[in-house]
Amino acid sequence: EAESGAAVRACATGSDAEALERIRAAALSVMCAGRFLLSLGGEHTVTVPLARAAGKAFGPLSVLQVDAHADLRDTYQGTEYSHACAMRRLVDDGLRVAHTGIRSLCREEARFIARRALPVIWARDAVAGPDEKWIAAALEALGPRVYVTVDVDGLDPSLVPGTGTPEPGGLGWYP
Repeated sequence: EAESGAAVRACATGSDAEALERIRAAALSVMCAGRFLLSLGGEHTVTVPLARAAGKAFGPLSVLQVDAHADLRDTYQGTEYSHACAMRRLVDDGLRVAHTGIRSLCREEARFIARRALPVIWARDAVAGPDEKWIAAALEALGPRVYVTVDVDGLDPSLVPGTGTPEPGGLGWYP
């Protein structure tokens, strides 16, 4: 417990880059020990060090992102360590990312998607067509090892009204 408290204080007082490196190192030690690591809640930026640790521990991987937002900005509010930049960091790392449930992005992200020909499964297409079609598209975009990251705003806000960044028209429980 004392070690845990020291780690929390170190993340609170260090730079964003230092905090993310501490998260990566801690996750990597758990994964390399052959233990299963599940991360729940909080800031989407932690996806970056966790996916990097998983790639180091298990070899090349791809990422399945369920989210309302593309999270592909190069910087947001003056930092590259924002939740709005998380998937951009992973794409920049060379990881294949299947962006699923997306329904909100900025012009910079739209251009980046087009320039890099990134696989995006728009929420409107997922909810309009048969599940098999969009699921097959997501699977085709992924490799054999997959890191899954889910932002609750990937779901329709009628299902998760407490999300801080609601976007109408998200994924639902039923077709």
